[in-house]
Amino acid sequence: MYRESPTTLLHCDPRLDNVAFRDGEPIVFDWQLVRRGPAAYDVAYFLSGACADLTGDDEAELLRGYFAVLEEQGVRGYPFEALVRDYHLGLLTAMQTLTATDVMDMGEGRGVQLMAAWYERLAARAAGIDFDRLLAAPVG
Repeated sequence: MYRESPTTLLHCDPRLDNVAFRDGEPIVFDWQLVRRGPAAYDVAYFLSGACADLTGDDEAELLRGYFAVLEEQGVRGYPFEALVRDYHLGLLTAMQTLTATDVMDMGEGRGVQLMAAWYERLAARAAGIDFDRLLAAPVG
């Protein structure tokens, strides 16, 4: 699905439980799932679980901001539309991941609450996506 996308180091579990801040800079923990892939996956995974009241406009603004940083850092040949496609594929992948881990226990009964909130937020992020069209579209 991501053959034409630029790749980077992925955290694969970028949620607020795995981030702390020192002097305004993030410190990311829990690197046990690290792999290589399209950065839009980590963006989709994070946004799908982090923000209960994120609107479609907020989501678009965050993606535009992320795209601007990619360009500032020298990423070329990766149009915004491809980033959005990869982000949508990342949401689909997050759905698959969460479905496979819906029985996990994070201690103190928190796992059930976390998964319920995450499913709700992920459904809100994915509501406007035509996944049939997304998956049928040629890559590249």
